[in-house]
Amino acid sequence: MANITEILGTDSLSSSRPVINSNFQLLNDDIADIQALVDPVNSTIQNVNSATFQSLTILANNTIASFTSNGITMEQDVEMTAKTTIAGQLVKSGIDGSDTNPSGASGVTSANLTESTYLIDTDFTLPEGNSDGQEVTFINVGSSSVEVVSTYLSVNSLFLDNKNSTVTLRYIGSNWYVISSYAATIS
Repeated sequence: MANITEILGTDSLSSSRPVINSNFQLLNDDIADIQALVDPVNSTIQNVNSATFQSLTILANNTIASFTSNGITMEQDVEMTAKTTIAGQLVKSGIDGSDTNPSGASGVTSANLTESTYLIDTDFTLPEGNSDGQEVTFINVGSSSVEVVSTYLSVNSLFLDNKNSTVTLRYIGSNWYVISSYAATIS
């Protein structure tokens, strides 16, 4: 940071000129150092080894990501290509339906199969998956058996036998595979 030399009111203008020039050179050097990191023309910051923020929002027309003391919100798809370790809770909040208002099976397509859990009480026609690795859980909240029907199932038939029956499926290639189940009849 520039160490600016003060000019006293008793200094003459001619004797102050070298001090003024030196001060401007120090400021110019500091601006050049900042511009090496922050490019206002291209709106970029680069070559910064460490930065500390109270909050950070990444924008591109709309908010893409927000980092605050309350957590991280990502509003775009995230692809992690390296090992990911989760030391705390893993919460899948995408739930469609409830005990009193279960998911409907009609009109579900791969485009709107976006939740991770569906609470159902009638037969459910499962479309193809959106991408490899997509996982979905079905929970029967009704009092009778319901069938999960799909030409994309890797099994011949899948019934959730009664209330609280569950099945979790994962989409790989062009098939839904059973990952886990409880009180389900699978053949």
